[in-house]
Amino acid sequence: MWPGIDTAEDEVIQRLILASKKIDVEVIVINTSGELLDEPSRKIGDEDVDFVIHLHFETPKTYDAFSFVALWNPIDFYFEWGYRKYSSNLVTHDDFLSCGSASSDDHIKRLCLPLGTHLEPDLHLFHSLATPILEPTLGEKKIFYVGINWERLGKGEGRHSNLLKALDETGQLEIYGPEVFQGINVWDGYKSFKGGLPFDGVSVIHAIHKAGITLALSSSAHVDAGLMSSRLFEGVAAGSVVIVDENEFARKNFAETLLYIKTIGESPESITSQVKMHLEWINSYPEEALKKARDAQNIFLEKFEMASSLDKIYKKLPERKKLLAEKYLNKTKDFKLVVFGFLNHFNKENFLHLVSGFEKQTYGNKKLELVVDTAEYEANKNWIMRTIGKCHNVSCSPYKLIYRDNECEPVKKAKWGKVFYDLVVKYEPGVLVSIIFPNECIFSEHYSSLIRSFEDEPELELSYTDVLLMHRDKDSNKFYSTVEGVEIYSDDYNNPSGFSRFLFKVPKDDWFSLVIPYLNFSVMDAVYCKSKIKKRVGRASCIIDIQNLCYQHSEMRLLNNDKQILLDVLNINERKPFEVSLLQEKNVGKDYKYMSMEDNRILLASMFDSLPLPDFFKRNSRRLLRLVSKLQIKGN
Repeated sequence: MWPGIDTAEDEVIQRLILASKKIDVEVIVINTSGELLDEPSRKIGDEDVDFVIHLHFETPKTYDAFSFVALWNPIDFYFEWGYRKYSSNLVTHDDFLSCGSASSDDHIKRLCLPLGTHLEPDLHLFHSLATPILEPTLGEKKIFYVGINWERLGKGEGRHSNLLKALDETGQLEIYGPEVFQGINVWDGYKSFKGGLPFDGVSVIHAIHKAGITLALSSSAHVDAGLMSSRLFEGVAAGSVVIVDENEFARKNFAETLLYIKTIGESPESITSQVKMHLEWINSYPEEALKKARDAQNIFLEKFEMASSLDKIYKKLPERKKLLAEKYLNKTKDFKLVVFGFLNHFNKENFLHLVSGFEKQTYGNKKLELVVDTAEYEANKNWIMRTIGKCHNVSCSPYKLIYRDNECEPVKKAKWGKVFYDLVVKYEPGVLVSIIFPNECIFSEHYSSLIRSFEDEPELELSYTDVLLMHRDKDSNKFYSTVEGVEIYSDDYNNPSGFSRFLFKVPKDDWFSLVIPYLNFSVMDAVYCKSKIKKRVGRASCIIDIQNLCYQHSEMRLLNNDKQILLDVLNINERKPFEVSLLQEKNVGKDYKYMSMEDNRILLASMFDSLPLPDFFKRNSRRLLRLVSKLQIKGN
């Protein structure tokens, strides 16, 4: 996930590998694009894996296989990283793995409530382990602590700096972690620093076992969310006595098998005193301390051991998939689906990409019509016919997409709206139509989920999914961002609406024949705008490669031409999304002082709506603007 940096997620992966061996399951490690780490050219699919587990909210689902995301982070982390961006990543996944935090579970329930495409969390996976499970011991009666001393990195005081400094003087502390982080010796001056530990899933457990006592402290965000760090599970599995703070997860699940300290509102001296008192108790009552360690380990084995959690996931997975399918996938095959695959410039790789994306679709009543330039079709006719001859319900439609001179050099592109219109009008109104270009990738249930919307709402005219926008850096690393809504006629070249995310009924209205043939590449913007009844499917089942769009950046100037043609057929309500841009065109070159009061009011109201201000402030501002506008009219 973060190349070149060892993280807690790397340790969890090793523990998942060890846990899976106990239930005879192989683990395949993939990157954020769903590609094998040891074979980056190969992307996994449903045929390769039973499911995928994502350990962090930063990674959306980017491949065609069933995915879980672990709900392991407190909500405060989302606020720090970017709440909306990373919350959107969560709902790209098929299902969720709870770790017993009501706060984290409620977070995903809120996100799913308006979508209707997911189930509430039911399965559990804790950031624990399955092996090694070691015999309870007091070891050397020293406190184990592992981490990074953030204070040395200029991050301010560490969470427990004063406590660690005090314990460092006692000789009863053992600190593990990176010696050097970001070029700084983070534990310099600590006598109890022992060095780093391998991220192998087992070394931490053995180090804890040797020390005998675990200090499992939580951040304030974890305490608020009722989320426990992996340190508690590690300490219990290692057979150590665990000293823990007032995190409700610990007391709720482990009761009096742990030793507790109060940290909220307590001074560093008070916290240190409490820890020292527990150390004295352990030394004075070793048998009772061992009993706590043994009882805590029994609870761990019963409720939190990782292999058992994975086994339960496997047993319940078929039922979860069935319930999910009933919730958001097509129930019948009554609708006829026609997909137009456009190749602006023919090449075999893109041709096969469109065919394979269509053939893997789970919806059955479907047809793919591939649109190829006439000259390129003739040059590749034999290969094309052999290829589609092996396919089911795939045809090829030659069309003059490119006008050429006498030397067959391209001189002009056909107007794309005209090409699309000529193809679509062959089908009767009500047929479901979609468009796809080679820079787009769709998951196998993409059209099934869109068609379900039409089954549920017979009057529906258009449905659309969320999308993932993908780009590469100079080293070919891929990055993804989730887009939920549709921004029609956006002039941001790097934020396209896409094509295959939309599915619509062939219209029978006059506007379609009056507008579509005269458009360039904004066909779906027009269809979206004119569709009175539309529905969002809250799953990102389409990926758009924004570095290989079907139109060039220089062609963005045609967008305004397309918008003007569409505006000709829009009524006053349909024009509202264009209100501000129309005012800007109307008043181009004017000083705001010479604009009408009503035009000024609309522009100011739009500005307030776009600012990150409280809703009550926006409402009151709009009321004030309306009042001023009325007073101005009366005054005139």
